[in-house]
Amino acid sequence: MAKHRALMRTGFLILVSFSLTGQLAWSDELDAASTEALQKTQDLLKNPNARKDAISKNPNAQMVDQQVKALGGTDSNTEELYGLSSDVFEDVVKMTNGDAEQMQQLLIKAKNDPKAFYESLSDKNKAQFQEVSRKISNSPTMQQPQAK
Repeated sequence: MAKHRALMRTGFLILVSFSLTGQLAWSDELDAASTEALQKTQDLLKNPNARKDAISKNPNAQMVDQQVKALGGTDSNTEELYGLSSDVFEDVVKMTNGDAEQMQQLLIKAKNDPKAFYESLSDKNKAQFQEVSRKISNSPTMQQPQAK
């Protein structure tokens, strides 16, 4: 359960970090511009080269990236975490109709009650979250040495 909580918090840190980059601009409804902004943000989260460039320009994003890498343990797991964050971000945008203030409030609530936030996710993202969590938990870098 602690690993799930850490994964959720890391996902939220990623989302908050990228919202701080100024790359997101939302209106009260998901109009064409908001949909485009969502797509660009998702592309940024899923594209390692573009993400690296954006991270290099933001100290908060650099800190979050280090935490994500530490939690993921491997490059593959780190990419899985960013992919999950991208997909969860879509849920967040839909839940708030793209309203930036509501997104911030939702993320604050999510940090305080990750289980309730998890329950609000789409079934697809809950399943993806479980799969990523399983992969990371079973990763050799996360295995605890056996006591002799």
